[in-house]
Amino acid sequence: PMSSKEASLGATPCVSMEGNVATIHPVNPNGKVRQYTVDHAFWGGGPGKDVKGGASNTNVADQQHVYDVMGKPMVDDALSGMDSSLFVYGQLGSGKSYTLFGTSADEGVVPRFVRDLFARVSESSNTTEVLMSVYEIYQEKILDLLCPLDQQLSTVRTVKLHPKVGLYIENLTRYPVQEEENAMQKLDSALRNKALRSTVTNAFSHRGSLVIGFSVAQVVKGSNTRLQSEVLFVDIAASDKAATTSTVVGERIFSEMFTIDHSMITLTFVIQSASDKAVGKIKKTAVVPFKDSLLTRLMEKSFTGKGKLSWLATVSNASSSYDVSLFAFRLCERLKTLKLNPVVNQVDIESLIEEIRQKNGLYRSYVKGAPLPSTDFEGNEVDPNDPEVSARLRVAYQELIRSNQVLIRELKRSFTDRVEATEAADLQEQLQLVETSEPHLSNLNEDPMLTGRVMFGLKSGANKVGKVSAVGTTDIVLSGLGIASNHCTITYEDSGVTITPGNGSRTFVNGEAVTVARRLQHNDRLLFGHYCFFVYSNGLDPLDPRLDWLLAITELQKSAVSTILGADDKIQLMKDKMSQINEELRKERIELATAKNINQEATEKRKQTVNSFLEREASVKKDIAAQPNNQNLKSEEAKLSGEKQQVLAVADKEVTTTRNRYRSAEDNVARLESELVRTQTEINSMKMMEEQLIRTIMQVNEANGISDEMEKKVRLQVQIVPKINPMSRAINTRKGNSSVEILIKVDYVEASYVAVWDLERFLARTFLMRELYYLWSTLGNKFEYDETKDPFVDAVQEGRQIGHAHVYLESLGYLMEVVESVPVVDSKGKIQAELNITLTPKLRLDEEEEDVNKGQDDDEEEEE
Repeated sequence: PMSSKEASLGATPCVSMEGNVATIHPVNPNGKVRQYTVDHAFWGGGPGKDVKGGASNTNVADQQHVYDVMGKPMVDDALSGMDSSLFVYGQLGSGKSYTLFGTSADEGVVPRFVRDLFARVSESSNTTEVLMSVYEIYQEKILDLLCPLDQQLSTVRTVKLHPKVGLYIENLTRYPVQEEENAMQKLDSALRNKALRSTVTNAFSHRGSLVIGFSVAQVVKGSNTRLQSEVLFVDIAASDKAATTSTVVGERIFSEMFTIDHSMITLTFVIQSASDKAVGKIKKTAVVPFKDSLLTRLMEKSFTGKGKLSWLATVSNASSSYDVSLFAFRLCERLKTLKLNPVVNQVDIESLIEEIRQKNGLYRSYVKGAPLPSTDFEGNEVDPNDPEVSARLRVAYQELIRSNQVLIRELKRSFTDRVEATEAADLQEQLQLVETSEPHLSNLNEDPMLTGRVMFGLKSGANKVGKVSAVGTTDIVLSGLGIASNHCTITYEDSGVTITPGNGSRTFVNGEAVTVARRLQHNDRLLFGHYCFFVYSNGLDPLDPRLDWLLAITELQKSAVSTILGADDKIQLMKDKMSQINEELRKERIELATAKNINQEATEKRKQTVNSFLEREASVKKDIAAQPNNQNLKSEEAKLSGEKQQVLAVADKEVTTTRNRYRSAEDNVARLESELVRTQTEINSMKMMEEQLIRTIMQVNEANGISDEMEKKVRLQVQIVPKINPMSRAINTRKGNSSVEILIKVDYVEASYVAVWDLERFLARTFLMRELYYLWSTLGNKFEYDETKDPFVDAVQEGRQIGHAHVYLESLGYLMEVVESVPVVDSKGKIQAELNITLTPKLRLDEEEEDVNKGQDDDEEEEE
């Protein structure tokens, strides 16, 4: 269903569904209605009406129905030895996580799959072993979420290719699960690790592709072989705007934005190429670019292998998400053309191990100097006589031997050995669980799925919060920007819970800086450092469900936003204006109804009057026809005609007056309705600007914090400036989201240099700053980096920037010279200088040069 935020910003429904046909309606009046036929269409619009005006709540697909269609068949596939995968794609906030995981009261696909899988296993006579893996693909790295946070980056996990096994991830945790409860506990643990990394260190955002895998092996009774299947659930990372064109990649060339969009674009190209290959648009020998990103490389088996593939797109119904929804529908249309050949996988482990050992013997002979083959282990043709190629191949075969040895150890590990190896870790994990009936802190995260995953219980007495310290004990260990060794102390006593900040620590409660001891109340929001958000629970009462990450940062930056934008006062004034308009509109609608009735009555009365006179005139004419010489009848006819003119003149005047009154009321209603829409649009624009400003201020504070700790001597500041209207080429001073923009002033203190970054550039740099800070804070003396790629520094810092000048190049497209005098506007919107510029198309210069040369040739011919 459309979110309250989308509705409050004026979004309208743009998607409707009927049967298996999904229709997306244009937001542009001149746009085209598009229809897409899919295998299954699940309407989740919620109570209300769809875009066509029909009731939609009578056909809402619940979680059980989605699972029955998309998830339940995967249980059958898993137990029959057939690979299957479910990819879930959608923009942030469209319901991906809800569809996959659901809530405790309304479970999603994965929990229902786990329950059905182990229910079927318990009924089977075969011996079934289930291994579970959960990992995240982020920044082209694999993060194992089933291992502790400190081991997620310290252990390298690489993708390997084996001729028999196929693609696999070396050193990935494959956890043995024996029952539903065990599997769900490990899934919760994985999501908690994901949330812990995001909340406590902020080293990585939550926007990585999440993969949940189940390896199901069945030893068939009375057989030496076993059925082997792989089940994958993939939550594909998507940025706020879908990467639908290559220009997005050109603009967002840094860090997270690049990798998310890059992975999505690569996935799009893979789907397109595989689709074209399936329908014969390109040659069967054409290469599908699976290797262009880690996500597509790992998913190659799903798209080309001998298993089943399902794709679930979660689409927003809001008009504000039209482009992203259209992109999702187009992907679905492409995917329908893929052709897969599912088969049952039967594996003989002993034979496989023996085959790998024999291969290792062959590879060792190559390493020791035996003649190399003319193809490498991936089947590519090579020249073994080339010294460089030969040396490279021998190193590669040495690495392949090592990988095969690791793979053999993994294949030989029994299920019992795996269970025994995890018992100690499970016990430690149980000891770390927080008793929620006691006072505790619960995390807040931008991703609702990660909110509440990290909890810290409060022991009786003093609870020290801060970094790991060699001096004393830290009870609640945090790390990251702005976290001090002795950050604060939370004291739990019978009289209540009190928070006392450390010297100079950055600690906030409900958006207010804490400088002295303060009593905590249930539902209080806490911020430690720059991005460790928590909510305090007394353990007795439920937390307010309205508390979320956005509320926490909004109250934190409220005063700063009011100072920069003054949005609260303006929005309230606009709301007061809307109330006045609504009251006037209510009165005018009453007036419109009244005027309409009066006009209808006047019109009807005139009609009756006309009919009455017509009847009287007909009667007189009939009498005159019978007595043509009767002068009295003729006089009566003339008198009747005069009376008719007088009466109808009065009636016409009354009709005209009432019609004008009706039209005036109609115009007033239309004017007020238009003003109401315009005012609401301005409020929506201000809210959008306010939310963007809140996030930007938080990120600027974070960047300044990184600058301070790393001694960069750079200060950043948020500024709101007028946009230049490209149509009028003049400065637009009207305040509103469409007429102002956010810029970041960057002051290089020691260099006495000031730069101005646009918002997109700043956001891209922010992710690089976070990564730089994380490496600097974790590697210590081992930290090294290329200073030319410092995200705080501009590539060119010559001279002093005084402002921006906008030069429009449309005329060059028509080979017309551009001669302009344009203002140079500073970050405050003031004109600091005037730029006189002349641009001449190169093609035109070349033509003029040719004309000159031609003229010289003609002169020479004449001279000859």
